[in-house]
Amino acid sequence: MKKTLKIKGTIGKFAIAAMGLSMLAAPLYAHEEDASVGVHVQAQTGGTSANASATTSGRVQLKQEIQEVKDEMKSVRASTTAAIKDDRAAFMANLKLRREAALQTFQNMRADIKARIEAFKASSTDARARIKVKLETAVKARVEMHLNVILRRFENITDRLSNISTRLATRIETLEGQGKDMSTSIDLLAQADAKLAGAKDDVAKIEAQIKSELSSETSKEELRALIGTAKQSLKDAHSAFVRVIVSIKGESGAEVHGNAGASASTSSSQ
Repeated sequence: MKKTLKIKGTIGKFAIAAMGLSMLAAPLYAHEEDASVGVHVQAQTGGTSANASATTSGRVQLKQEIQEVKDEMKSVRASTTAAIKDDRAAFMANLKLRREAALQTFQNMRADIKARIEAFKASSTDARARIKVKLETAVKARVEMHLNVILRRFENITDRLSNISTRLATRIETLEGQGKDMSTSIDLLAQADAKLAGAKDDVAKIEAQIKSELSSETSKEELRALIGTAKQSLKDAHSAFVRVIVSIKGESGAEVHGNAGASASTSSSQ
């Protein structure tokens, strides 16, 4: 900025000098014309050549002064052009630095946004994983609760069938004491007790499976199979005790009570 002002001041000085020279040149030209006229007159009248020589000398001096002004103006113009080029180069360099700084800022902001997105994705993944674990835990808890309900129901049925077996054995002993032939009923009761023992084993397998891990599909399928087997075993045991009751009725000729509870329990398990 200072250099530009200095150049402008120099140009102004030279402009003033040029104006001064033009003002000086005017009388000189006028003098030259007068001198020309005088020379012409003197030539006609036979005057001397001294005035012509003085006029030529003044003209040469004027030309030198004008040339000096032109050279100085040329020098000023060259220095001004160089200064403008320097200023332009400095401006372009500054502009380049500002562009690079802006680009670096943009890249930093982009990297920061990318890092935030990655962090959000990671936190979202962790949140989904935690939710999945909670859901799996809740589902497992509900499944175990449902299986425990089924297990308690099966155990209640086996307990009732055991009570029926005890009452039927007592009834058979009483009828044998009365001289009745209860051999068929005794055999059927033994078969019913065996089936009941098998049903109890199947129910115990269900309890063991529930206590194990239920996450895999294989263990779930095995558990379904065990439940189906235990249910069928309880039905078979119930049917066996019904045959015992029918046999006792036939051999004793009397009505036998005590099978309603087992029938109801088995039906409810189905």
